[in-house]
Amino acid sequence: MSLDIHVANNLEEAEQQYPVLSITENLHRAIFVNKQDKYVKYLSFCRLNDYYSDVTFLGDEILELLSDLKAIQTNSKDDEISTFVSNFIKVCLTAIDAKVGIYCFCD
Repeated sequence: MSLDIHVANNLEEAEQQYPVLSITENLHRAIFVNKQDKYVKYLSFCRLNDYYSDVTFLGDEILELLSDLKAIQTNSKDDEISTFVSNFIKVCLTAIDAKVGIYCFCD
């Protein structure tokens, strides 16, 4: 089971697509449990802290998420987290360019 990230016009469209990125339970635990104190200041990113809750980022929320991700990328020393964050930044840029939302939900 993973927390899947989709780029789409709406939730219904997102539910019909393959995810563009996923967070495994182990990676989620590494970010939000093992290093919780390190990431708590990134409010947009921390909306993903509940592995089983759906989260949507639209409009300016994506810009805020992107800002959080860039700050995390600058400070991260963990290769797995850095790779995930780098890929998530690409997802944000794709969504911004296409003027669509980011939909995250557990499968």
